Amino acid sequence: MEPGRGVVGSLFDKYTERAKRVLMFAQEESRRLNHDYIGTEHLLLGLVREERGPAARILSGMGVELTAARDAVESVTEQGEFGAVGEICLTNSGKKVIEHAAEVSRQLGHNYIGTEHLLLGLVQDSWSTGTRVLSDMGIGQAQVRSAVQFMVGREEIVEPDERDRDSRLSLTEGAQKALKLAADEARRDGHRQVGTGHLLLGLAREGEGLAAGELLSLGVNVQKVRQQVRQAVSQGEAS
Repeated sequence: MEPGRGVVGSLFDKYTERAKRVLMFAQEESRRLNHDYIGTEHLLLGLVREERGPAARILSGMGVELTAARDAVESVTEQGEFGAVGEICLTNSGKKVIEHAAEVSRQLGHNYIGTEHLLLGLVQDSWSTGTRVLSDMGIGQAQVRSAVQFMVGREEIVEPDERDRDSRLSLTEGAQKALKLAADEARRDGHRQVGTGHLLLGLAREGEGLAAGELLSLGVNVQKVRQQVRQAVSQGEAS
């Protein structure tokens, strides 16, 4: 995929180094499957492979790992007989991911396009192969949006400048665990979104971090909170 061509080329200068690597990995995944196109399923695999990016950390927190993601993609797509020759182009759905990622970045007031924007672009289309693969793995569109919004709200998105490593914030192991537990809470009750109640449960269940300790000192009962979350969701009050 050449930076200077097509919808990607027009935005390439705004891409973080990790977002650029996502596109490179997506191309490699397409070639690995002997496909002659880059679709949303390949972009998903690219996002997972760029494991230090915000998108990969979010997906990892939801239990999405590379081997399982590859298996899920291969279960819904057929491997080609011959490898592609020359440039591999984005499908129309893939181009829409790029376009929506740019729009999301603008809406958030960011001056760069990162892996988090690509992830939001990916889940915009409920009928795309990438979104369906996530759905097959138990990950809903609203769940992904909530997780990205949570990370953005806590200013834990990786900064675009790769040279400024020390100034970037990232999720601690405890925070990643809490986010994964929050997603587990949503899934176990069949909820389609990860709300603040689920996040509270995730923090309480994490058990080792500062937040868990503070909640314990306040006498927060996980079972009682879980019941309140279920009731709020059933009444359409959860957020």
